[in-house]
Amino acid sequence: MTDASPMRVDGSTTGHGDSGGNATADTSSQGNQGLTTPCPPNVSTTAEATTRGRKRSWVWEHFTMVGGGDSKKARAACKYCGTDYAATSANGTKNLIAHILKQCKKYPNSIGKSQSTLAFEFTNDGGSGDLFAVPFSVEACRQALVEMVILDELPFRIVEGEGFKRFVRVVCPKWTTNKIPSRMAIARDCFNVFLREKKKLGRALRGQRICLTTDTWTSVQNLNYMCLTAHFIDDNWTLHKRIINFCVVDNFKGVTLGRAVESCLFQWKLKKILTLTVDNASSNSSLIEFLKDKTKEKKDTVLENEFLHVRCYAHILNLIVHEGLKELDESIAKIRNVVRYVRSSPQRWSKLQACAERETISSKSQPCLDVPTRWDFTYMMLDKAQKFQKAFERLEEVDKNFLPTLREGEEDEDGDDGNCGQSKKGKKVFGAPEREDWIKVRLFVKFLQLFYDAALRFSGSKAVTANQFVPELMLIRDTIEEECLNENESLKKMAMDMKSKFNKYWENLDNQNLLLYVAVVLDPRYKLRYVHFAFKGLYHDISKVDEKTEQVKDALVRMYEAYLKNDKGRDAQNNMSTQLSQGSSGSSSSGPLSVRRSLRMAQFMREIEEENSLEKKSEVERYLEEGLAKLDGYFDILNWWKANSCRFPVLSLVARHVLAIPVSTVASESAFSIEGRVLDPFRSSLSPRMVEGLLCAQDWLRSSSTPISLQKALEDVEEFEKLDSELGELTIADEENPNASLVKQQQQQQQQEIPTLTWPENSELDLDWIKNLISTFDWSSKNLPPSEFQSVLPVQVFDTLILAASKILHEEPNCLTIDPDKSSTVVVVGDIHGQMHDLIFLLKQAGFPSQNHFFVFNGNYVNHGAWGLETFLLLLAWKVFMPDRVFLLRGNHESKYCTSVYGFEKEVLTKYGEKGEHVYQKCLGCFEGLPLASIIAGCVFTAHGGLFRSIPLIQSKTSKGKKKSRKLSSNSEPESLSLGSLEELSRARRFVLDPPVEGLNLIPGDVLWSDPSMTLGLSLNKERNIGLLWGPDCTEDFLKKFNLKLIIRSHEGPDVREKRTGFGGMDEGFTIDHVVESGKLITVFSAPDYPQFQATEERYKNKGRTLFWNPLILIIQIFTALKQLLQDHR
Repeated sequence: MTDASPMRVDGSTTGHGDSGGNATADTSSQGNQGLTTPCPPNVSTTAEATTRGRKRSWVWEHFTMVGGGDSKKARAACKYCGTDYAATSANGTKNLIAHILKQCKKYPNSIGKSQSTLAFEFTNDGGSGDLFAVPFSVEACRQALVEMVILDELPFRIVEGEGFKRFVRVVCPKWTTNKIPSRMAIARDCFNVFLREKKKLGRALRGQRICLTTDTWTSVQNLNYMCLTAHFIDDNWTLHKRIINFCVVDNFKGVTLGRAVESCLFQWKLKKILTLTVDNASSNSSLIEFLKDKTKEKKDTVLENEFLHVRCYAHILNLIVHEGLKELDESIAKIRNVVRYVRSSPQRWSKLQACAERETISSKSQPCLDVPTRWDFTYMMLDKAQKFQKAFERLEEVDKNFLPTLREGEEDEDGDDGNCGQSKKGKKVFGAPEREDWIKVRLFVKFLQLFYDAALRFSGSKAVTANQFVPELMLIRDTIEEECLNENESLKKMAMDMKSKFNKYWENLDNQNLLLYVAVVLDPRYKLRYVHFAFKGLYHDISKVDEKTEQVKDALVRMYEAYLKNDKGRDAQNNMSTQLSQGSSGSSSSGPLSVRRSLRMAQFMREIEEENSLEKKSEVERYLEEGLAKLDGYFDILNWWKANSCRFPVLSLVARHVLAIPVSTVASESAFSIEGRVLDPFRSSLSPRMVEGLLCAQDWLRSSSTPISLQKALEDVEEFEKLDSELGELTIADEENPNASLVKQQQQQQQQEIPTLTWPENSELDLDWIKNLISTFDWSSKNLPPSEFQSVLPVQVFDTLILAASKILHEEPNCLTIDPDKSSTVVVVGDIHGQMHDLIFLLKQAGFPSQNHFFVFNGNYVNHGAWGLETFLLLLAWKVFMPDRVFLLRGNHESKYCTSVYGFEKEVLTKYGEKGEHVYQKCLGCFEGLPLASIIAGCVFTAHGGLFRSIPLIQSKTSKGKKKSRKLSSNSEPESLSLGSLEELSRARRFVLDPPVEGLNLIPGDVLWSDPSMTLGLSLNKERNIGLLWGPDCTEDFLKKFNLKLIIRSHEGPDVREKRTGFGGMDEGFTIDHVVESGKLITVFSAPDYPQFQATEERYKNKGRTLFWNPLILIIQIFTALKQLLQDHR
């Protein structure tokens, strides 16, 4: 890369004379300042230079005047390449600008049209991913600008601002000012993004049954808007929230809103609606009745819209909390006074901090003011202020202006003298809080914490809330009941008022939507037992408890039967064959083989249907009779239903739709407010159509919008206050080296930010530790060079982890026996090759290992990728945590030879430096212990490469009079090859770093290196010079001999498969290689866009696959590389 030529960075001119002579940059005054890139760039460097009253062009900084003093023959020569141009006043600067921007090859900032720039990919969390080449594109810049305007809610005129143009000149000089679109062009582009994304969303919503929420807005122009949002769970069991309409309505009457909703549904062609969540406004009853009348007779309506109406429970929660706040108005006002006093100036704040130090208050939180319309801000203010009670009391003693200032402030505001009483205007005023006020507030804060947490849960849009509604409701009720017995009369009265409001909305089951109780039943941790338990707390009459419980069960049964009658419900019962045919479509082709496959699958499905018909129990009965799932904080209900949808095909459809029901109409940032939502002045000035386009497009472009967190906002305030203090310290730093303090501070901050993993004190791994390991590895891969990895995972922690894993692995047999029950799922994963980020994505998509969710990893964890060590260690951590649920098999790359040739050895030495050889040898030792194969449920054989030869015992010749001895035969001649047995596999010596290619211990090499063939029989694998090739007849013999139905292998990526004839490519991440009478042979590859070390344009665009297996079904699930997903979204 060519260094940029020196320019001033202090904003001064470069000393051009009036004649346009040489522009000599004065570099003597630059000192240690960095050099900036020359321009078209820095307009500020020439803004003051003028010629005859006109501003001098920036381009003169890059040319030198030549041709003597004759102004008629004056020429300008490029400082970089020497090319000269006529430079008289008649010629202008157009040619000079064109030369610098488009023609000069030696200009330091010149980038050819075909030249690419290296850049890092962005990830979901805002970090950086892989390094890849990006060619410059004006269209790409324009598209990114449009999305920035939409996502960050910027005004269109930002593109015409001088500051924005200066910014673009510096960060992207090739995107010249005349190519930046105007504000009207940006407005058109924004609306085109809306239209483009609307088409995509329309395709995604096609055929979905959705749940709706409505919200109302106003603008400064007094226009009324209605926002309609769709909530649904897709086929991959992922919850989605999408705004589908934001339109002007004449008023907020029920019929008016109903017509608007009906029009929107017609426009989007949405016919399948389950629920509509609305707030508690009386007009919404008319809205519900209007929609029921219009849709109850339609074919796709469920139970005539009996369960259409869902109340916004965040809104009801607000009403209950504000009922309680009324009782503490006086105490809250007093605390607000003292907080306002200390926050009004730095000097007062310093005095409070000094008082806090004297009282040894070590709380990092700082008192903050509230917003009267946001009770969560009030809760935060009280919570933080009560921790400083003693500091405020000491401040009252040491600061003589404390009480007088409060009185002056109240007199200014209310016209009173500050004493507690009536002001001249009749308004009651308060002074500083007394001890009784602090006692009330402290008790109230603990009480309010429950409502704060519940409001956050009710208003979440990225996680299922329907199944948590009833448990939260019962917790709130129990807490209110407990406070009704409080000895403090104020708190007791407050609780009684809140109980009255609670009973008004939630005591009578007939006023509630039963689907929210059905959602609890559909949570396998609760089922009907928790509903019965909850009703016992609400109703003391056991007969009434049984009656209400049966009412909920009846609602579930009626939903199930309605879905069963539906065409999609009947199809769901046959979804096993559908899923398999979809999974195999990527590699199958038409012809006899395809016909044979279909016939075999039809036979299989008939067998399954016959087995199911014998049970004579509905899915609801079977589901309720099963035991409860483990009750813990890490249970993923969507993952559970995803894994068990094959066992409950119709009931899982009910669950998919019921669990999508939102219990709140508002997002978490609005869940605490009693005010309506108002458009900002910029959006209010736009046409309604443009407002809808901007709001909808913003919602659609945000792949994972993060709700605003009050706690995070307050932490930001505290961080900025710390920064302000630090900047104050910098002003009195050592004048001889003003940067020293800043550099030291940055170094300390960097050291503090690097997370360091430690081994648990009790030496037992848990899920939190593994999640921390994942996030730490992910962070370090994006923020640290490889040489600093050992600061994240010290060698002592590495040693402990690999020792624990090695002990487990070395004790396992060569061929594992995995016996899941019928309710469990086994996920088989192919080659990963150091693609840690794709592995993390795979685990999140497939679901973490659990008691009923097994994983079998089929080898090749390292090499060809930058994070082979992290990948292997992450899997070892899972193995240590769940040794009987996570199984790691060996691949051919887990050997000394492959790791020394294909990058893993170098990776380890780079990451651990002097200790690298020690770490590498420990990894090799662990490789030796990895098992070779597994058998799942007695019918699925998995191994990295595949089948293996027999090494039989033969009689040896002996001399006369001596006993005959027996020895192993190497059986290496092609004519003598035969398939090995599972018993021989169990006897093989796997504890070798590099499986031998000759001799008596050939089985490990066969298992790791063999490949299938379309040629019948067994032969040596001459292409690899190790292992075997076996044909379909061998697959049939092996399956039949050991009563198996399926062989799952890996070993072959897209690079190998493209060289093989007779087999499908690995573009889809898997192939079905042999289909025989007894079953199938499948190859699965789980490293998408392989290999990672290749340049982007040379990498294969293959997908990754995982196989989900349980006793009833095999599902082949696709996943793409993380970067590919992001590109598709964009």
